[in-house]
Amino acid sequence: MTDQPDNTPTPVPAPNTTESHRMLAERRVDDSTDRVRFQQEYTVQGFKTLTLINGGAIIALLTYAGSKTATGVTLNFEPAFIGYAVGLALSVLAYLFAYYSQGELSNGDMQEAYRLLGLQDEAGAKEQAKFEKGGERWGISAVVLAVLSLASFVAGSWCAMQALS
Repeated sequence: MTDQPDNTPTPVPAPNTTESHRMLAERRVDDSTDRVRFQQEYTVQGFKTLTLINGGAIIALLTYAGSKTATGVTLNFEPAFIGYAVGLALSVLAYLFAYYSQGELSNGDMQEAYRLLGLQDEAGAKEQAKFEKGGERWGISAVVLAVLSLASFVAGSWCAMQALS
């Protein structure tokens, strides 16, 4: 996890140190650029993982149910299918929320860079705080949805096992 951007508060330099402002602004721009890269990586990998386990479970269950139906055996897999489908939907929502989270945090970094370069007044600091708070909310929501997606997968698997016993 060492390749993630540093989230420590950026100290504001003394008013007459324009080189310090420029360096801090460059750091914020670099952090913002890194966030976009991480946003893409996390979204893609997370979406693939949760989609794979929930979607793969649906396909496996359909295949198994189809082979059993051909032999005249019928099993009630409906609750399991619902669990996996809900998990699939939650995984999509979770990673959309993660996407928005990183976007908000990136916007906050850019607002701070503009302020440090003198392109924005103190109102920009309020905008930065708003973006960062929004990013935190989206991020927490994404984590909750991802956990619920995984829980839905577990519940669907438990329902499938109950149908088989």
